[in-house]
Amino acid sequence: MAQLVIAASSVTGLLRQHNEDAWRIYRDQEFVRSTDRGCLVAVADGMGGGRAGRDAAWMSVDQLAHYYHTPTKKFKGEETLQAMVFRCNDAVTRLRTSSNSHYGMGSTLVTALFDEAATSATVFNIGDSAAWLWRRGRHLLLTTPHQNEAGKLTNHIGMGPGLWIERVRVKLAPGDRLLLSSDGIHGYIDEETIGALLCGADPKAIVTSLTEAADGVGGKDNATALVAEVRPDQA
Repeated sequence: MAQLVIAASSVTGLLRQHNEDAWRIYRDQEFVRSTDRGCLVAVADGMGGGRAGRDAAWMSVDQLAHYYHTPTKKFKGEETLQAMVFRCNDAVTRLRTSSNSHYGMGSTLVTALFDEAATSATVFNIGDSAAWLWRRGRHLLLTTPHQNEAGKLTNHIGMGPGLWIERVRVKLAPGDRLLLSSDGIHGYIDEETIGALLCGADPKAIVTSLTEAADGVGGKDNATALVAEVRPDQA
């Protein structure tokens, strides 16, 4: 059985005062006592500025905890995770429309759910964060940005009943790496550089190099990178 090695890095950037990105590695949370439901990771990029953006991003990733809290009799795998995403959308929408201090809030959300054996992953994407697959020195963008020609998001957490989820399933093999990134990474670092950095020594080194590279080209936005690497079981 393969193992996952996961690391994440998030920086505020050089021009922003607050970091409105959020991330979670749910395998590392204390309440996840079993891997039967797989390993869930997520990256969110808040919108709305300051408190509103931060709250939207953290609500987006934290709501996913309910995937692990769902009683066994009601648990339905990916369908349950999808329900958690829509629950998150409802929660952010309610706050957005009921609180003046949260007016205009919303968030992107990209998640990857790995099966127990780490032989496959399902990616859910909403907005313009991204998921990449790196394999044997080659990288592939798995998701598409949900925005119009002017760059405005057309799909995001907190938009109400029009929300839709882009879903991508990918088979995995030892050596594969999956990158989740906010647009502070892929919006400023060219794809060739991202591919080269994904060749790094290990997930921790890769995410650090990606966020440092984002600052190195001006640090105009919050930047978050999360990398999961599939390794063969050493036992």
